[in-house]
Amino acid sequence: MSATVVSVIGSEHVRGTTKDFGVSDDIGFTTIGTINYSPDHELFFVQGDRGVLNSNRAESTILVYRVKDIEKAFQSSGVTQDPAPFWIIKRATYEYGPIVDNGPFGWRWLRDSTGIAFLAKTRSGKAQLNLADITSRRVIALTPDTQEVTGFDVESASRYVYTVPSPKILQRASIDKSAPAVIGTAKSLDSLLFRDNPLQTDIFFNDLSELWAVVDGNRFVAMDKRTHRPLPLHMPGIRSLALSPDGHSLVTSMMVCDVPSEWERIYARGPMTDTRGIKAGPEDCYSFAGQRATHEFVIVGLDTGEVNPVTQAPTGLSAGWGGHSVARWSSDGETVVLTNTFISEKARPSPALPCVVAVARMRTGDVTCLQATAPERNGDENVHRRFILDADFDRGDPNTVTATDIGEADGSESTQSFARQPDGSWKARSVSEPPEESRQRIQVVIREDMNEPPLLSAIDKTNNSTRTLWDPNPQLKSIKFGNVSTLAWKDKSGRDWTGGLYEPLDYVPGHRYPIVIQTHGWWPKKFYPNGTPWPTVFAAQELAAHGIVVLQSIEDCPSEGDIDSPREGACVVGGFEGAVQKLVDDGIIDPERTGIIGFSRTCYHTLVALTTSTLKFRAALIADGVNMGYMQYLSLLDVANNVHARDAEGMNGAAPFGKGSDVWQKRAPTYNMDRVDTPLEVVATTPGGSLFLMWEPYATLRYQGKPVDLVVFDSLEHVFSNPRERLLSQGLTVDWFRFWLQGYEDPDLAKVEQYRRWEQLCDMQVEQNPSQPAFCVRSKPH
Repeated sequence: MSATVVSVIGSEHVRGTTKDFGVSDDIGFTTIGTINYSPDHELFFVQGDRGVLNSNRAESTILVYRVKDIEKAFQSSGVTQDPAPFWIIKRATYEYGPIVDNGPFGWRWLRDSTGIAFLAKTRSGKAQLNLADITSRRVIALTPDTQEVTGFDVESASRYVYTVPSPKILQRASIDKSAPAVIGTAKSLDSLLFRDNPLQTDIFFNDLSELWAVVDGNRFVAMDKRTHRPLPLHMPGIRSLALSPDGHSLVTSMMVCDVPSEWERIYARGPMTDTRGIKAGPEDCYSFAGQRATHEFVIVGLDTGEVNPVTQAPTGLSAGWGGHSVARWSSDGETVVLTNTFISEKARPSPALPCVVAVARMRTGDVTCLQATAPERNGDENVHRRFILDADFDRGDPNTVTATDIGEADGSESTQSFARQPDGSWKARSVSEPPEESRQRIQVVIREDMNEPPLLSAIDKTNNSTRTLWDPNPQLKSIKFGNVSTLAWKDKSGRDWTGGLYEPLDYVPGHRYPIVIQTHGWWPKKFYPNGTPWPTVFAAQELAAHGIVVLQSIEDCPSEGDIDSPREGACVVGGFEGAVQKLVDDGIIDPERTGIIGFSRTCYHTLVALTTSTLKFRAALIADGVNMGYMQYLSLLDVANNVHARDAEGMNGAAPFGKGSDVWQKRAPTYNMDRVDTPLEVVATTPGGSLFLMWEPYATLRYQGKPVDLVVFDSLEHVFSNPRERLLSQGLTVDWFRFWLQGYEDPDLAKVEQYRRWEQLCDMQVEQNPSQPAFCVRSKPH
């Protein structure tokens, strides 16, 4: 949990009663998740997450409210105190967060609204299943702290199911670690080089899991009657566990051990390129990695071990159709709602497309599609916009279904309801019929936008009066922020782009500022001080506090047909160029002082920009991401069903063999690093994987004697949550760009070695590019 090169936050200047925003403020900033109502709509909870720098811990806080308490506060005119939560649950047990899983699969209200089941990390870092009992206000651990729980569904404290990684994965890793020789065939390079790498047992790499069940208090491993082996589940099944109300049956998705030949012919491949589509033939259901294999919804008898198909067709996700494939039971135990699934030939509304939402009558086996996926049109323009998060029966009513999805570019959610008609058919409700909680007198909302930190508020719709329920960040009242606005522009091809523009503090119109382009998305309805939900190396407000304009740009090309193709890189670079030209024309930035940051997938975009763009980048930083290079392609063999290989072949236009090698040398940015004249900071993590994957761009520049720096963090995280690691990584970003764009060095004595190293890089940069303006600091006597 420390970096091999020490780098701490940029200086934070106190100005009277306020101070400029710094990395430590970013770490302590509390984000608020969604508002989660109980099935009876009488309670709701929200979760806040932040880092605690002093203890080097992540912290999660769950606040449970009773709707009647809020209503009472509005009714009592003499009450000035804002309504308090009914119950506060706080956890800060581990260095890495979030401590309480705040994702869509990390929590679940009990069907009778008497409790909240959730995953939380123990002191050893394992995810444990807990039940927050509303009546007693006690948190009950449902699983041993020695088990790593990856998925679950809970009916009560005595009836629930959960998944844990197969012990065979850990056994193999243990054997490999001690054996004098191992069989390397079909194993990843990382697992062979680093036998004690804990990522070998990470569920996102090796996802074979066992299903555990507790039925009427009796705990056991669910067995498959046909094989007499533990029931094999992989990631799609882990995320779709649906326990029946009586606790004896489970609907989930399982890998198809022998895919029928007609499935490959009938079911269309979706737009997601990181899936292979439906492929006929046998599949090893007990393979360690099955995330992208063909799955179908099944019903499992927990007592008998019998497994029977529900849809007799694959899930949409198996064929590359975006959206979660989840299941939920009605309260009478007769009907199950399913999302993103194909249905059998006799029932499906289209011969090729999956259903966004479907319902299955469990006794009769009838499956009805409530809404089909929209087909593609205009060739490569995909109009399948709905990304389903969840679907459920309203209050368990088998006649009413509500689906929640992401339907907007900014990630905002929407709902669609369906009602069963007297004749048994289903009909979509009109948009004028809102969800139940919005019909209530009191509306609870999270108020935030790009300039306003989140507040949990309640609104009395009868008179529009408002009360604050929770201000999780009162400390921000004494901190100054740069103004944020939405920037719209066009590239040379006429494509429309949008991003967020972070202005420096005390912005002066007409003054031309340095600019740093931050990639990986833009959320105008959210308050993200660092610019994104992924703070690893992003530092928007921190840079703005020091006089640097930051453009938080969208991640993908707006022309969807260009994504995952050789055109994607050029499209995104065109977006960068159009934005810089717009800001130059508006008199806001100095084009000679431009920087760029890439993280994860956008490392590739950044490298394409450095090797092809007309922009004059004076500094760049890439962190823990893909570059579509040859070394990365080879080193990720047999990882996650070779998804990276398919992605790289799509982006570069061929496989890197035979004639395809010529195509790669032309298109892959790591083959063209001789064109780079920008100082590059490379950020990697250990053990093993990330450092190995980030080595190619670093090594190619260092071999050529070009200015490049490498910082390696001793971290298992991709998205940093550990406070000290964030302090170092985001602080490194501030220091790097201030050095190259402003010629500034922090006087902190702990950074002397860092700046000596960078001064030598500055000497190299000036000597190799004498015609370019230089803003960095040359070497000097120390």
